Amino acid sequence: MAAYQFTCPCGHEIKVDAASRGDAVSKIQGVMDKDAIAAHFREKHSGQEVMSVAAVHGLISERTVAA
Repeated sequence: MAAYQFTCPCGHEIKVDAASRGDAVSKIQGVMDKDAIAAHFREKHSGQEVMSVAAVHGLISERTVAA
């Protein structure tokens, strides 16, 4: 297992332990469902339009790196 992290453009980090980067992406995407994304935007992106699940999952795929 290795540590991986996704950093949102707002600076919020999600860290997971995973066997591979792909596994880490899947774990983080699994946590960030429609409800979690809406809550994140209310808390961290006040006034911004909530992104779609597909768009957020794309960002997660692009921005997840070894920690």
